[in-house]
Amino acid sequence: MNNEKYGIELAMDLMCLNTKLFNYTGIKIFCLELCELLETDPVGFSYIDSDPDDAKNPKTHGFSACQFIVASSITMHGLDLVPGKGALFINVFSCKEFDEEEILEFCKKYFSVIEVVETNRIERIW
Repeated sequence: MNNEKYGIELAMDLMCLNTKLFNYTGIKIFCLELCELLETDPVGFSYIDSDPDDAKNPKTHGFSACQFIVASSITMHGLDLVPGKGALFINVFSCKEFDEEEILEFCKKYFSVIEVVETNRIERIW
């Protein structure tokens, strides 16, 4: 390893009001718009909705999504904790530089975020 910077990962833990977008279409559009903001191309898309039998477990009921991008990936997990309010965990990893504040602001606006619980920036090295 030569300890050169390889990329950045931004992890965001958010509480939001707009859980109506916690579905295939809402997440797909979010990922495509985020790709435009990152100035990268999407490659494939994976989306998994929760099992309806699991609707009573607030720690697991929700969705998981992964949008591969040319520079790396966007991963997400959303939880429908109570009607009209949910937790949203988003990780953006890219070898290409990006403006972290711009990405956070986009996420906040898209999902009507009421609280940024935590953000973490990780520099990946190789």
